[in-house]
Amino acid sequence: MTERPIAVRLAPVLFLFVFVAIATAAILDNSCAFAQQDSKTADATAVDQDTVPSVDTDANGQEIDFEEAPHLNNTQSLVIEDKWKRLGKNQIWINHTDKQVMVRGRICLQEGALEMFACPGRSKAHESVIAVEAKSSEIHQCFLALGVNPGKPVQWDPDYTPVQGPSVKILVRWQQGDDYHEVNARQMVKISGTNKTLEKDWVFGGSQIYVDNVSGEKIYYADSGEMVCLSNFSTAMLDVPMQSSDAADGLLFEANQENIPPPNTQVYMIFAPDTTPRQPVEKPQDAAEGSAGK
Repeated sequence: MTERPIAVRLAPVLFLFVFVAIATAAILDNSCAFAQQDSKTADATAVDQDTVPSVDTDANGQEIDFEEAPHLNNTQSLVIEDKWKRLGKNQIWINHTDKQVMVRGRICLQEGALEMFACPGRSKAHESVIAVEAKSSEIHQCFLALGVNPGKPVQWDPDYTPVQGPSVKILVRWQQGDDYHEVNARQMVKISGTNKTLEKDWVFGGSQIYVDNVSGEKIYYADSGEMVCLSNFSTAMLDVPMQSSDAADGLLFEANQENIPPPNTQVYMIFAPDTTPRQPVEKPQDAAEGSAGK
C-alpha cells in the first residue's frame, strides 16, 4: 500500500487551524464593536431641562410604534370642540382658553397591578391603564406653551425627596353607546389591597433630558414609557407626590375596575395643570449623576 504524501496527510489539520484563527478574529472584532457601543452609552450626560426634543419625533427620531397605527385614524368617538387645536399627526390637542391639554388613547388594563397610569404607545401597556396616541415630550411642550414649567423629578440619593412642581388634574372621558362618561383619573386607581383611591393629583416633574456626547442625540426619557407614573421614577413626566415603589414603606397601586371601561375602549385624557404662578425650583447641581431609573 502506497503511503500518502505528508502534505496530503496534514491538510485537514491545516484547515482546522485556519478555521479557528478566522473565527477567533471575528469574535474579537465583535467584542470591540460592543465595547465601542457601551462607551457611547456611558458618555451620555444631562443637559438643561429647557430644551425638550421636537414634538415631531420621539427620543430616537422615529414614529411611535402604535399597534395598527391608530394615530392615523382621525375618526373621533367624541366631538372635538373648536377651542381644541390639533397638533401634528398624533392625537393631541391644546386648549389655550381653558389652559388644558388633551390626548386620545385606549384602555389597556381593567384590573391588575400598575406602575403607570398612562404610557406612550405600547411602551408600558402591560402595566398601564391607558396607552396614549401621543408622546410624553409633546405633552411637556404643550405645558410649556401654556406657561406651566416643570419642577424636579423624584430623588432617591442621599434620601427620598418626592417629585416637585405644579399639580396636574387628569380627567378621562369616553362614549359607550349613547352614554357619555367622565371620571377623575384618580378614581381609576386604588391602593393595593384596599378600596382607597388615589387622593392627590399628579405632579409635573418633567422627566430628564440627556445628550449622547458621541452622536449628539437628545433623549427625553419619558418618551420611553414614564408618561404618567404610579411608581416613582426620576424619568417620569408626571409622578405621584408620595413614596411609591416595591421598597419598604412604599405604596403599591392597582386598577380600580369599577371605574374603568372595557379594554380597547377609546378614551380621551384631559390634563388640567395648576397655572398659579410659582417660584422656579432650583435645578440639581449635578443632574448627570442622578439615577435614570427608580
